Amino acid sequence: MNKKIIAVLLALLAYPGAGHFYLGLKKRGTFFAAAFSLVFLALFFILQRAVMNQINTLTDLTQIMGSIHQSMKDTWEVDSSFYISGFLLSLLIWIGSAVDILRLKKS
Repeated sequence: MNKKIIAVLLALLAYPGAGHFYLGLKKRGTFFAAAFSLVFLALFFILQRAVMNQINTLTDLTQIMGSIHQSMKDTWEVDSSFYISGFLLSLLIWIGSAVDILRLKKS
């Protein structure tokens, strides 16, 4: 199988940047992997912080366990456009990684 095809499959199925590493393009691979990871981690920590801020106002463990779902729902309703933008950006990075491999001149 062609190295370029394997690289594209790695980029699409494994992780953004994996195909670049397979082809020996370490700087590009690092860029795509780091960009995707940073966006994903930022979204996760921002969501986690918002939910924890809502939960910290509660004192009883039963209240906390019962309110996690509601806290996630409330957080999503308030900041849904932010999270959708972040998910779209991570998807763009993921697909951009594969497209970048396809645009390379030699296989």
